[in-house]
Amino acid sequence: MNKFIGIGRNTKEGELRQSESGISIYNNSLAMTNNFKNKDGNYDSEFINYVAYRNTAEFLSKYSAKGTLVMIEGRIHTRSYDAQDGTKKYVTEIVIENAQVLEKKQQVESEESQIEEIVGCSNVQTAITQQYIKDDSIFIEGVASVCVVYVD
Repeated sequence: MNKFIGIGRNTKEGELRQSESGISIYNNSLAMTNNFKNKDGNYDSEFINYVAYRNTAEFLSKYSAKGTLVMIEGRIHTRSYDAQDGTKKYVTEIVIENAQVLEKKQQVESEESQIEEIVGCSNVQTAITQQYIKDDSIFIEGVASVCVVYVD
């Protein structure tokens, strides 16, 4: 069985384009934090490329942006192409079958700008403090925005 389910944040503004036959195609990548610490005591992140087609592509383009929390469900797909320099390149990505935007597009920008304004912090990050799946539904509790300060 080839099945992927992940929750994370878009790493950039996605790219919506049309195929030669008029099918909508949306490309982006998802940042997902591992739930264990590395040898330095920090949580590493994984960056997963994904592609959506047709209505799902239109939906993600319209309702998600850089930093938006999304849940994607799909299959892992590896494809290859010939680069301009004549070498063969391989791409592994998630082909989305289902996607859910877990917060409003402007919600992230609004919360982060409010924190920046109130405490004068320029490095605001938003995170989920608890998530779980019950009866095939994803529940998220405790979405929190924090000011990250690095101390030397």
